[in-house]
Amino acid sequence: MKAKENMTKIEVIREVNDKFILAWDILWRDSYNPHLFNSSKWFLSYVNSFNPTDYHIVVLSEGEKIVAILPLIKDKHYAINVLRNSGGKYLDRSSLLTEENDTGVITDIFKEISKYQNLYLAEVDRETSEVFRNKKNILVLPSSVNPYLTLDGESCFRFLSKKNESKILNSFKKYKRFIKIRHIVKPTLRDAKTIFEIDKYSSKAQKGKESFSRPEAKILIKTLVKRAANFIVIDILYFNKIPVAYTFGTAFRKIYHGMYTAYRKEYKNIIPGKMLIYMLIQKLKEDGYKIIDFGRGGGGLKSDFTPNKKIQYDIYYSPSPVVRLWWYSLYLLKNFVLNRNRFYQFLCSSKRLLNITRYRILEI
Repeated sequence: MKAKENMTKIEVIREVNDKFILAWDILWRDSYNPHLFNSSKWFLSYVNSFNPTDYHIVVLSEGEKIVAILPLIKDKHYAINVLRNSGGKYLDRSSLLTEENDTGVITDIFKEISKYQNLYLAEVDRETSEVFRNKKNILVLPSSVNPYLTLDGESCFRFLSKKNESKILNSFKKYKRFIKIRHIVKPTLRDAKTIFEIDKYSSKAQKGKESFSRPEAKILIKTLVKRAANFIVIDILYFNKIPVAYTFGTAFRKIYHGMYTAYRKEYKNIIPGKMLIYMLIQKLKEDGYKIIDFGRGGGGLKSDFTPNKKIQYDIYYSPSPVVRLWWYSLYLLKNFVLNRNRFYQFLCSSKRLLNITRYRILEI
């Protein structure tokens, strides 16, 4: 990552218009690292779905040319007022968008946003996190593990054990006449409703971990399907014409990024999750994709397909040592809970019951 000098102008935009969105889209197109979460489509979809009370979009320009954008919203994190990325728990990667891989841009943006007291920047990559390390009033803490698989040249199933592969292929062979798999590029709202139905009756839902328990989450997915259909890919496995498993991801520049996946718990015996991912990997390889990023979460079936992982980090900034201590204490508590599976399952199930009660009248 290089540093650049002579950054000429930095401003904070509080209301967007068509002209600014066009400039954002041009920067995204020309960026060295564009993805869904630093696009205008993600930001507008999130604002449409969750209706944040206020937002600040930090824009860095050289002359008339925009070279960096960081969209932030006003929110709370662990009960503390902060500026944070748009996306909350649905954000898989940092929303920072830059034209080049440039430490100077990040430093200049941070100087501006640090004026706003408390900051929470989620899911930044390792290289970006290094810019913040050992700086005053900042915590840099690991946030997620992200498995990935490269598809160049080598066998795409080189890490899958023979035992696992045999189970998948034998199940597919046994039930082949009942199974249909749809690889959907440019999905529709009907496809979105199908994955909501699978998720509702999934093994994740049984554990209190369903992806779309909140009405706002469903609105977010529907809005993305409308605004960003060209970048969304949905795969659905049907058994005897019943949709039983799905994956939801994004595809751009021959990189696939997985976001959500689930299967109906009553079909567990045919291993639909592994079967669908196996077929998806095969399809992406055939279509010339170079990398599959499985998204956040290092356990479960992802680890069956690859040992490769990258770590992402959360950046916390506050001039108050009390706030920093509070954040760090809750971070340790969160990890304590996550490392104790039974207790974590109990909390997830309790949360699911609360969500059902709270949102039932708003259910979509």
